[in-house]
Formats: sequence, C-alpha cells, structure tokens
Amino acid sequence: MEKETNRAQEDRLKSLFRQMPPVSLPEGFRSQMMQRIEKEAIRKRKRQTWLEWSMLILASMVMIVAAVIGLKELEIPAIRWPKIDTSLLFIYTYIGSIALFLLWLDYRFRRWYDKKHGAKEK
Repeated sequence: MEKETNRAQEDRLKSLFRQMPPVSLPEGFRSQMMQRIEKEAIRKRKRQTWLEWSMLILASMVMIVAAVIGLKELEIPAIRWPKIDTSLLFIYTYIGSIALFLLWLDYRFRRWYDKKHGAKEK
C-alpha cells in the first residue's frame, strides 16, 4: 500500500518536472555558487578552530587552577636542593660535547653517504 502511494507520488513529480519549461542558469551561476560554498567551508573551519582553541584554553585553565588549589591544600614543605659538586662539571661537559660532536658527524656522514649511494641502491 505504501509502495503504491510512493510510486504514485514519484510519477506525479516526474510528470510535473516534464511539464516545466527548460530554464538555463544565469551567467556565472556555477562560479558564484562555488565561491559561496568555499566561503562557507572557510567559515566552518574557522568556527571549528576557534571552538577547539577555546576548549583547549579552558581545559588548561582548569588544570592550572586545580594544580594551584591542590598544592595550596597539600602544604608541601620547601624543597632543599643538594649542593652540586662542580669539580666534575667540567669533565661531564667535555664528555657530553664530544658525544654530541660525534653524533653530529655521524649524521652529516650518513646524509652525505645517502646522497652519494642512496639512488643506486633504490
């Protein structure tokens, strides 16, 4: 029963559309429509970005306030840092700088090697 009414409505609509005179679109209709669609897409993207940033800022503020309140309630005693022995600081810095220099050299060598031999292997 329902299929018959749907079919009858479809037939009526088809006959009405056949009776309509053909209408041509005005000049530039498609380009204007595409511009409207692009503007709406840009507006939607901006709205989404604004919403995401505002939610991020709100969540960050809530976490900061919760942390401040939590730290105030816990009454954490002052932290006393141990005294650092500076006699070994020079040695550690020297060893670290050598390690970083060797890592940088390795990086440069690998880039040079890939440029020279990478195309042949692939």
